[in-house]
Amino acid sequence: MITRKDVAELAGVSKTTVTRVLSGRGYVSEENRKKVKAAVEKLNYIPNMIAKNLNQKFSNIVAVLVEDLTNQYYLQIISAMNSEAMRAGMMVSLFSVNKNNINSVIENLIANRVRGIVNLALYTCDKRYIDILKNLGIFLINIEGGNALILNYESGIIEVFERLRQCGKKRVAFLAGLSKDFIANDNRYLSYNKCVDAFGFVRDDGYIIYGNYPEEDAFSVGRKSVRELLAAGKSVDCVLCLNDVVAIGALHELWKQGVRIPDDVSVVGCDNILMSSYTTPPLASFDIGIEQQAHAFIESMLSPEKQQDYVFNARLVVRESLI
Repeated sequence: MITRKDVAELAGVSKTTVTRVLSGRGYVSEENRKKVKAAVEKLNYIPNMIAKNLNQKFSNIVAVLVEDLTNQYYLQIISAMNSEAMRAGMMVSLFSVNKNNINSVIENLIANRVRGIVNLALYTCDKRYIDILKNLGIFLINIEGGNALILNYESGIIEVFERLRQCGKKRVAFLAGLSKDFIANDNRYLSYNKCVDAFGFVRDDGYIIYGNYPEEDAFSVGRKSVRELLAAGKSVDCVLCLNDVVAIGALHELWKQGVRIPDDVSVVGCDNILMSSYTTPPLASFDIGIEQQAHAFIESMLSPEKQQDYVFNARLVVRESLI
């Protein structure tokens, strides 16, 4: 097995110089830097990260918690995070969690001393783990005691209501996807209710369709929500959806029911995933800065002393599913 000693001997420098070049820390002359890089390439040397981590407080792993592996929103964030992380010598690992396993997942992450935890899931761990995480200094996002991720959809939802009002539309349904308890403090739900009143649209409790996501996949939740809305005889001009995957399910069910989009009903999703531009018709959605979120998460882990909350404001992306 090739070691740093082998690299140092071939390059004609010390092991310390090799370490400085590979870690990116400490002064090394440009001449020696080139020698080390040439030796690394010639020997096909791969650093032993396990040995390196023995001398560090944390591993180089950033854990991302999600509750739905079928939602492309999460996969796009992780892909963007991974690109940022690799440049900083870190790796991003994805963990699927639910209300039953999140505590055991957190235990394993603590045991492996991960560099940070980004919680994109709806669930959180028990209080007893919070103190351990804080005492260890593991960088946290969306876990009590860490930095908060705030996705503000209000500006985008206002754009939709303004557009509908200009077209003489006044009936908007909200496919909440989640249970009533889960959605109660969600920014999308709060913004929808605020805009219904502020714009003088029709207020009808039957326009809000709850679901059991993420226990049930988002595509099915979207389809079921549309069936429930139509079965109740509700006439609507537009449906706002919890996320793009719920919206895609809704698009499919509306098509099966012979409803024309957007002539009869407009459909708007959330998150602006890549797939949303390839539906039929292409799905209008709220862009919430997936790439910017990924950059901010990794950047913060490199400077953990800079505690801050992350606020991202939605921007409406108009496509053919919106009148």
